[in-house]
Amino acid sequence: LERFDAALKLLPGDPVLHEMRALALFAVGKFQQAAAALNALLAAAPGMDWTTLASVYGNLDDYTVQLRALEAHLESHPDDAAASFLLAYHYLVMGHSEQAVDMLQRVVKLQPQDTTAQRLLTMLAGPPAAVAPAEVANGTLPTTELVGRWLASAGDTKIELTVTDDWQFTWRAMTPGQPQVELKGVLTTTSNLLILDTDSQGAMVGQVKSNGPDAFQFVVPGGPPGELGLLFSRQR
Repeated sequence: LERFDAALKLLPGDPVLHEMRALALFAVGKFQQAAAALNALLAAAPGMDWTTLASVYGNLDDYTVQLRALEAHLESHPDDAAASFLLAYHYLVMGHSEQAVDMLQRVVKLQPQDTTAQRLLTMLAGPPAAVAPAEVANGTLPTTELVGRWLASAGDTKIELTVTDDWQFTWRAMTPGQPQVELKGVLTTTSNLLILDTDSQGAMVGQVKSNGPDAFQFVVPGGPPGELGLLFSRQR
């Protein structure tokens, strides 16, 4: 933990370091702190997949022992929302979707204001709501040139997206009192999807709708039906 804390002082926006630190907290039984770190991380970035997590551990027997300790804790403390979220994260990483849904339902019941848990639950429990293309009076669709610098807000979090001419992107999520989260990679698009493929954290995919040359809407799968998502405005 001390090494991760020292590394985060040098690279406070590195999501991989934040996730590794959360796993270290989980390993030593600090479930509340681990859950808080992962909740903040998953609000702004994708997490590890099973292949990556397994490679971190090397000896999966150690991981199994730690996971069983978390499950045992929840058996005796079923109203622990933080531990339930933490277990949902691990079930998701392992691909146990049904068990993850059970845990997330418990979290949402205990902590209905937990938007990260709600988003993950909706993503697993059903398909996201489709975003209808915007139409204008003359029947044509607006378009947006994505190259440039964009800004959106989600509660207290400010999200800055920069796209270069060669379709490299930088995504920065900035929340007061928390380290900045930064993702980098390659951006690709389809007719209605925006795909942010990061260097080390997997891909973030969302439905996109143009609101004209200087604005677009980005909706990540898993949000509540009718959610507007992130409304990005061009920064000049």
